[in-house]
Amino acid sequence: MPRRFAAAAFVAGLAPALNVAHAQTMRLVDIADTGAAPEIAIVPTGSQPAPAVTPTPAPESHTESPLSPIFTSGEPLGQPQVLESPAHVDFASAGSDWWTIGGGAAVGRNTHIDGNVYGAWSHFVADDVEFAAELGAWYYDQEGDDAAGINPNVVFRWHFVHEHDYTIYADIGIGVLVATDNVPYDGTSFDFTPRAGVGATFALNDAGDERLVVGLRWAHVSNARIHGDDNNPGIDTIMLYSGFQFPF
Repeated sequence: MPRRFAAAAFVAGLAPALNVAHAQTMRLVDIADTGAAPEIAIVPTGSQPAPAVTPTPAPESHTESPLSPIFTSGEPLGQPQVLESPAHVDFASAGSDWWTIGGGAAVGRNTHIDGNVYGAWSHFVADDVEFAAELGAWYYDQEGDDAAGINPNVVFRWHFVHEHDYTIYADIGIGVLVATDNVPYDGTSFDFTPRAGVGATFALNDAGDERLVVGLRWAHVSNARIHGDDNNPGIDTIMLYSGFQFPF
């Protein structure tokens, strides 16, 4: 009997310590779940209440994810970019630039046919008013030795009738000719080339920015008396030409 009483007293004495240990264990489990660092005050076991456990909040992390700018920029992701098509250019509109390539043939009083090919850049200084810088190449079929030449020109052209499908124009221009032989055959190899004429352009597409150019002009070749009044033979021709004009 005394042994039974002694065992019961020993168990009764351990009960408060076991209760305190159990309470502390449960608080540590709760703190582990919240991520806070515990502050544990150890007090002697006995009849005193279990110590208070005050959790310390974990420091806030300011580390940004490499992807955070993508998701915080305020712009939707995955939206396709829409490419804008080039702005349409109306033919003969002020400020527009154009290319022209073409060729033609000229007939003079000697009935020989002279051939020409050319390319030009033109700029509309105002609506329907065109300035062009042209570079041409000529072959002169003439008495004596035939000649070939390079012929840069400047041209002013006014489209005095302007419809969507066609325009009608008048133009004037002047240039210089540098030839491989005298043009005409009894003249000089360096000449001036004034010209004047009329023509029309015709739209080749619905937008009207691809044009067929057709014209007729008077063309003159002479050296403007730079070698004296007695050494200025010249030729006058009528030239029919055509070309293709398109935006720059």
